[in-house]
Amino acid sequence: MIFIAQGVGHQQLNQCPKPDQKVFQYLGETLNGKPHGQGTMFYIIGGKAYDGNYSSGLFEGRGILYYLNQQKAFDGIFQKGQKFRGIEHYMHGSISYEGEFQHGKRDGYGCSYFPNGHKNYEGQWQAGFYHGIGTIYDRDSLISYQGGLNKNLKDQFGSQSIDEDISYSGYFSQGKKEGSFYMISLNRNIACRRFFKDDQPFYKHRK
Repeated sequence: MIFIAQGVGHQQLNQCPKPDQKVFQYLGETLNGKPHGQGTMFYIIGGKAYDGNYSSGLFEGRGILYYLNQQKAFDGIFQKGQKFRGIEHYMHGSISYEGEFQHGKRDGYGCSYFPNGHKNYEGQWQAGFYHGIGTIYDRDSLISYQGGLNKNLKDQFGSQSIDEDISYSGYFSQGKKEGSFYMISLNRNIACRRFFKDDQPFYKHRK
């Protein structure tokens, strides 16, 4: 069966569109007038928008979302019309994220990537943010931070690498170094204590 359905944009397509605007076409199995079973949603201008399973009009189970250029946007598992677990891609084809989702957002454990394929972040997510324990990498695949995170900001205990030689380990608050940190220099074989206040060096005066 083929019918016309509404869409919300190829990058935001998380559930089956409603049949009151002519944006997408659907070809596949139906039940009570809704996509149900195996089917494919097509852009009106041409090309696939979604290919996979449906349940009562919602994406359910295995499915693939496509960009207009027909590169994969998402390949994985849907639950109740929203992304649940799988792989997101950049429009040019490389992987941007692999992991878990809740309510269509990155949530749980996952790994994101730079467009060049190098790892960007690996760890816990919440509502699309780095949140929990994780590791942040720079574009050269070197670790720039390991530890606690709160909505993308360094938080609680962590270790920040300044370069390949120097790192600071201690407690962060809302992305800033606060209190006592241990500075380690591998090349110079030095380990010493430093104090920070609002991310700036703070020198305690001895009495």
